Amino acid sequence: MVGDYELVIGFQVEPAVQGEPNGLDLRVTNTKTGEPVSGLEDTLQAEIIYGASKKTLRIEPEFGQDGAYSAHVILTEAGDYTWRIFGDIEDTPVDVSMTSSPDTFSSVALKSDYSFPGQEAALQSLQSELQSARTAALVGAVLGGIGLLLGLIALVMVFTRRKGTSLQ
Repeated sequence: MVGDYELVIGFQVEPAVQGEPNGLDLRVTNTKTGEPVSGLEDTLQAEIIYGASKKTLRIEPEFGQDGAYSAHVILTEAGDYTWRIFGDIEDTPVDVSMTSSPDTFSSVALKSDYSFPGQEAALQSLQSELQSARTAALVGAVLGGIGLLLGLIALVMVFTRRKGTSLQ
């Protein structure tokens, strides 16, 4: 609540998932009249905060929805985010912040929590490729060792023949 206005703040898409397009979902209503408040895109701004990182975003009206606004962003980290809304609503100064929590809006979830087939399939594929690489390396090392051994035998034979030839 700010003066005679109620601000409802959250994410456009919930649950919010790391790395997916999302953004601010802001609804503004005049509590005296019960009417949505339109035309605030030029007087309000949004700031999204994660840890020490902050980014100011321009709010835009939602098409066909009076009093509804959005600001688009891709949330790159999982965890708790804070929306700060500041500016003016019809000459009433506004500076409010709301952080994700069980009582407000959802925290941003890890993408792996919602991915399918998920990381397990990718991990199994990677383990299979790693095993193939290990097998190829082992075969290469064995063949290299055999080649080295044959080379040494040939060198000894050549050296022995030359030594035997020079004695005669």
